[in-house]
Amino acid sequence: MREKITLKALSELLGLSPATISKSLSNSSEISSETKERVKKVAAFYNYVPNHYTPKPKIKKRKTIGVIIPTMQISFFSQALESMINEANKNDFRIVACISDESVKKERENIDFLIQRQVDGVVISPAYETQVSANITHLNKLKQLKLPMVLFGRTIDNITCDKIDIDDFGETYKATQELFMSGRKRILYISGSTETGSNEQRKNGYISAVLNLNGKSSCLEYRNTKVFLEDFKLSLKSNEIDGILISDELTAIQLIKNLQKWKYNLPKDISITGFSTGLIEENYFPSFIAIDQKPAEQGVLAIKTLINRIENEIDCDVASCKLQTSLLHEESTV
Repeated sequence: MREKITLKALSELLGLSPATISKSLSNSSEISSETKERVKKVAAFYNYVPNHYTPKPKIKKRKTIGVIIPTMQISFFSQALESMINEANKNDFRIVACISDESVKKERENIDFLIQRQVDGVVISPAYETQVSANITHLNKLKQLKLPMVLFGRTIDNITCDKIDIDDFGETYKATQELFMSGRKRILYISGSTETGSNEQRKNGYISAVLNLNGKSSCLEYRNTKVFLEDFKLSLKSNEIDGILISDELTAIQLIKNLQKWKYNLPKDISITGFSTGLIEENYFPSFIAIDQKPAEQGVLAIKTLINRIENEIDCDVASCKLQTSLLHEESTV
């Protein structure tokens, strides 16, 4: 790891005044875009931390928690955030919430913003780009500044910190078994969140269950919706699919609408199971079997864990918790 550079040394290296460097890092309109970009690149390379970033000895905590979620369009995150705010309020903490829009660049900016706000710790569900690129330098910055961090919902193996999630492998394994035992022998696994840790765990749980049941696994993963729908329709006919296990809620909603448009009788022709927060079965398809992601419980536990870490009430170096969940049956899909 490079030694942290001082403002004076950075000033000499760039041939700019300390004031110009400070204004560049604060995005001042007084400084040209070219100069700001040059300063930021060199500062990042040498791991420079401005004075307002530097953690100061705190006699009293600010009682502020930063939360970064990838999106509000997925109900899991909106429900988790609501529960976090409520839990933080109960403990006299405030929440500063940020959205990364699944972008590693925005996630990095979010973290810099929260450090500037001098939050006591951060709860984060990593962006899609962060997981795919394995670019975690910005997350390690929190560790360098000794700010406690809790990952929830989506976790990354090579980051050492507290983590809250569910047993993606085990829950998918059980859901696949239930579909199979109900008479569905040609089960298709579908995911619109490829290359993420949670998707890999879910896919592996599905494949393991099918193999143990002497069945044949079939996976369909996508990023391009138009191409996916064409492949999906072809797969339905060629493989005579009678069961579908879906990794994410938005994909499930999209598929259910298209299956109904294509005149499939659900759930008679095809049984559908997938990860959900209740949105699908309440608003789109009552016969959907949901693997409960427990967003509220994850949110509450993430805040409790972080507060305990902030207040030095956790003895272990790292706390990791996988919540027990269940299959929610609104109506039979068999």
